[in-house]
Amino acid sequence: MDPLSALVSALLGGATAGLKTTVADAVKDGYSALKRILGERHKTVDLAVIERDPQETDARQTLEEQLRNSGAATDSELVVQAKALLEEIRRAEPDLCEGIGVDLEGIKAGRVRIDDIISSGGGVRVKNAVSGGDFVISGVRAGGKAQMSGKSKRR
Repeated sequence: MDPLSALVSALLGGATAGLKTTVADAVKDGYSALKRILGERHKTVDLAVIERDPQETDARQTLEEQLRNSGAATDSELVVQAKALLEEIRRAEPDLCEGIGVDLEGIKAGRVRIDDIISSGGGVRVKNAVSGGDFVISGVRAGGKAQMSGKSKRR
């Protein structure tokens, strides 16, 4: 994983974990340490938006841009801390590490077609959708620089 992706993933994972009522202390501590280093060295990076809603696509893109512009991805200590946090999250909160891609629940449709999905976090979540015809999700790009362009349509 490249340094910028590691930073984005670790910060989003830490922010997401912070919204849960029960989070492993190692994850909390790792996220706090990452935030402290980031705040000391890269003051232009604002985590407030992702801490309110880590799944917000615009917030993720803004965070990535701020990290890139601040030079955070070239800060080796920060990247090492981010990778350590990702390992803690994988160990203690494995459900947070899943790249969403497509997450469907309770779909009722004549046919469901899903194609051309690339995800490194984020994507499409659908719950309890009902379609009188086909339910189609295609062309989704999520995470990284990719813009979400997922479409669902009723045929």
